[in-house]
Amino acid sequence: MTTLQKAVVYDEVGSPAVLRVAEVPIPSPADERVLIQVRAVGLNPYDAKVLSGRAPRDAAFPRGIGGDVAGVVSAVGAGAVFADGTAVQVGDAVFGWGVNTMREFVIARAANLVRVPEGLSFAQAGSLATPAFAANALVHALALPTSGTILVSGATGMVASLVSQWGVRRGLRVLGTVSARNFDRARALGVVPVEYGPGIEGRLRDALGEDSLAAVYDTVGEETLAAATAAGAKALVTIAGDEVAERFGAISTTTTTRDVAVLADLAADIAAGAISYDVAATFALSDVAAAFDLLENGHPQGKVVLTVS
Repeated sequence: MTTLQKAVVYDEVGSPAVLRVAEVPIPSPADERVLIQVRAVGLNPYDAKVLSGRAPRDAAFPRGIGGDVAGVVSAVGAGAVFADGTAVQVGDAVFGWGVNTMREFVIARAANLVRVPEGLSFAQAGSLATPAFAANALVHALALPTSGTILVSGATGMVASLVSQWGVRRGLRVLGTVSARNFDRARALGVVPVEYGPGIEGRLRDALGEDSLAAVYDTVGEETLAAATAAGAKALVTIAGDEVAERFGAISTTTTTRDVAVLADLAADIAAGAISYDVAATFALSDVAAAFDLLENGHPQGKVVLTVS
């Protein structure tokens, strides 16, 4: 194996134009860690915030970027086992999360990885961890009700679409705020679309009819929370931050709790076709700036993913 690899780095915070591909050493895995030959890395809004400086980091430049990852194990450190205690083997197809994953090879803690099930593409697997944990954080903070109607904001987004589909599978009536162009996409998920924007409160009341909102799962912020509160909702959870949550009496949650069992279960459901999880576009490492531009400005209908090898 060559001792160098290609990696996405940047020397200053800024627009996607500051990203470049450099040659960096391929590391060796320490105890309880593995070296992954990367196949796919999903881009997340948090990555864009880090790149722009909106989410400050203390790391020295040049910096790497990326957290989600999927690939094939190429080397194993001593004591490297999955969370269930089984040993990781060279050649295992795995996915999960790490640090600075937009590169050809990356070190990851074995316990942070799950085997890729048959039927799940590397592009899907490599973009799954962050949306899965964010969606799980919402329903962990405010459990899905056993019956009734719920509201999910941004219902065709990757995080919200998972919450929406979990609600539909439970037998709930799911209302989802979406743009008019995404109505068909929402309906395909089993969601009743409610157009966001001015007048949303009236449209939400019309969609509710005689129903009440048993719970609200927000990924957008003030607009949804204001409309839901006006419609009488009492149980609300948001990932929009503590300040907006406090104003509307909502639970504020984050994605700090990472449970690989959630990844394994969700991956199996996607592989079996029970949950829809779309990849909108794939890019090579060398086209990383274009990938970030699509993420931030192109309103992709699914995940944006770097495919590496």
